[in-house]
Amino acid sequence: MKLSDLKNNGHWPTLLAAFLYFDFSFMVWAVLGPLAPQIGETLKLSPEQKGLMVALPILAGAVLRVLIGLLVDRVGAKNAGMIAQLVVIMGLALAWIFGLPNYPATLLMGLVLGFAGASFAVALPQAGRWYPSNIQGVVMGLAGAGNIGVVLNSLLAPRLAEAFGWKNVFGFALVPAFLVLIFYAAVSKADSGEAKRRKISDYLALLKEPDAHWFCFYYTISFGGFVGLASSYVLYFKGEFGIPPVQGGDFAALCTFVGAFFRPIGGATADHIGGIRSLYRFYLLAGMALIAAL
Repeated sequence: MKLSDLKNNGHWPTLLAAFLYFDFSFMVWAVLGPLAPQIGETLKLSPEQKGLMVALPILAGAVLRVLIGLLVDRVGAKNAGMIAQLVVIMGLALAWIFGLPNYPATLLMGLVLGFAGASFAVALPQAGRWYPSNIQGVVMGLAGAGNIGVVLNSLLAPRLAEAFGWKNVFGFALVPAFLVLIFYAAVSKADSGEAKRRKISDYLALLKEPDAHWFCFYYTISFGGFVGLASSYVLYFKGEFGIPPVQGGDFAALCTFVGAFFRPIGGATADHIGGIRSLYRFYLLAGMALIAAL
């Protein structure tokens, strides 16, 4: 693939808008992770409660991704993306104004942030449908590189919480939220070649394909592991090594940056040698790295 292929095909403003939407969504999706030590101390939460508070946005995002995906197929990716962004903005605003006064409030916030985690079902098809199949890997890799938002979140959230209080972090997040929403609404285009509306039975038929289950399994291990670790790094570093939240956020940012950086590279590799071969090679490298870390 050449860079000219991206320039001469598709619609790069939509690709950029999808990247920014994905970037912001990932930033707020995992925001409770870096803030967990401060929130837990304020609310006197147990380790189990803090763990569930951090995990709930991930679980909610996994479920909502299916529902938002159905919405994308019915009203279009752009409309679905704007709806999800408005839900997240409303949740951030309420958390900023009223705070999270108790443990149930943190869980409710986690459910709302799940809408940010559902951005996968919006950004990737919106960007991908504008480009031909021979560069789908790199296009989705570029859009998916928006998970660098987790890196920004790990770097900024603990510092802002230390300087201004963790409640105000939600207020600061509203600034990029509105900027991204305005840019997304103004620049991105409705899907090119929008898929026609499907019946529920069409989706259920997909579950009969063995490959669908295998890819779900691989995705659970790879991306599930990435997000789970990215959300829990600060808590882990503090609990295991006594590292303060700010320094823990720096280490977390370094760890998650690697995953974000290699997304476009992984996509380009899939375009070049095929997705299955790429998957085998990346899993082999990951396995060797895990063995070396023992």
